Amino acid sequence: MHRSRVLVAALAAALVPSTAWADAPWSAPATIPGASGYSAPVVFTSAGHGVVAAVGDPSPVERRTMLTAVSADGTLGPSRQVDLFPDRLAAYGRDHIALAGTRPASTGAETAAAPVELATGTPAGGVGAPRALPGTAGQQLYALAGGAAGTVALVTGTITGRRERIVWIRRGGVVKRVLTIAVGDQARGAAVAVGSHGDVLVVWEDAHHIRSRHIGPTGHAGPVHRLGAGVQSAIEARYDDSGRQEIAWESQRVSEGDAATPATISYTSAAGGHGFTAARVVGRDDITGTGKYVSAPGVRLVGSGGDSSVLAFTAYDGAHFRVQVADVAAGRVGTPQTVSPDGEDAVLGDLAYAHAGGTLVLWRSGTRGADASGPQRVFASTRGAGLPGFGAPEAVSEPVDPSSPATNTIPYASFGAVDPMSGAALAAFGYLTPRVAVSARSPLR
Repeated sequence: MHRSRVLVAALAAALVPSTAWADAPWSAPATIPGASGYSAPVVFTSAGHGVVAAVGDPSPVERRTMLTAVSADGTLGPSRQVDLFPDRLAAYGRDHIALAGTRPASTGAETAAAPVELATGTPAGGVGAPRALPGTAGQQLYALAGGAAGTVALVTGTITGRRERIVWIRRGGVVKRVLTIAVGDQARGAAVAVGSHGDVLVVWEDAHHIRSRHIGPTGHAGPVHRLGAGVQSAIEARYDDSGRQEIAWESQRVSEGDAATPATISYTSAAGGHGFTAARVVGRDDITGTGKYVSAPGVRLVGSGGDSSVLAFTAYDGAHFRVQVADVAAGRVGTPQTVSPDGEDAVLGDLAYAHAGGTLVLWRSGTRGADASGPQRVFASTRGAGLPGFGAPEAVSEPVDPSSPATNTIPYASFGAVDPMSGAALAAFGYLTPRVAVSARSPLR
């Protein structure tokens, strides 16, 4: 029997579905016991071990992270409770994970004053006790990334008083504060990426411009680069295998739930030893108004080997919000392919790639920018490695029952990952009810 058929058969036997419904090639969603959060990041390590982080029960005030190992066929392992909000999750090294966030507290005032903490470990063994980053009490965690060589980088920052973006780097088990960036009161967000040799790229928005700095393996920080205009931007940053720095961002001014400006998706890159190219707008959402802003994440950028990557974003076709994917080769963005169905509203959920399988893109149906416009479900489209186009949409979550719409509604962004060993894919998502589930797909070939 072909390997993918064996895996599909194993899925049916191994998972305990939340309903009897399943839409091959995806398994029926398996509920994570005790998890109830809206955010459920999932990652694979380069060794092929998966883990998902979700907010656990029982109290909104005292909630903890449920860190659950998950195999490529979707089988859930034991969950471990960690005293952190699951803000960020990343894989690094060959088989390690980093979890960062703030510690839950009994009152809002205590939560506001909590420091940013970092915990590291493995998918199978869980993480150790979280350790606070010195001087981060009351700060926000903006970004977390890990690299194949074992480097972990974080960005924290203040939101009142003297405003800063602070870069922390963990090497050899030691975490150091390596760069402090002064920002103004219009600063928004940040992203961080780690290269294969331990280089770190930090990107942030300040005074309505996207800016970046490079930090070498020895800790030396390069000059600030001003890359292009941005307002309230969602930022993506990465190093490709050639050392190219790549940055994409979705920019849109939002005020009290109103899209005050159209959204634009921009991209720029810098090859090793060269400056950044002029930022190029590669997608737009021209509609404005109440609830018409692009819901998170808006844009995703992942590597696809060599001097190449894949870019996904939410765009507007004049009548509906659609999800588009474009290949990027040597810093040049190709013609986007629309993967969500014609005549339906959809917004981007996540994007993932592994050479062993290919590319996975997830989206949420029935969402017009940020407002529900129909049944909100998770869908996917996949493309095997080396293939030119994506396949037809595949339903991942259950149909929404009109008589009880809250039961299977997915009002939040989904998360995805592709196993670098088998090429199988995972999707994790939170329901309105609330609960969190994981679904698995056979290898993307």
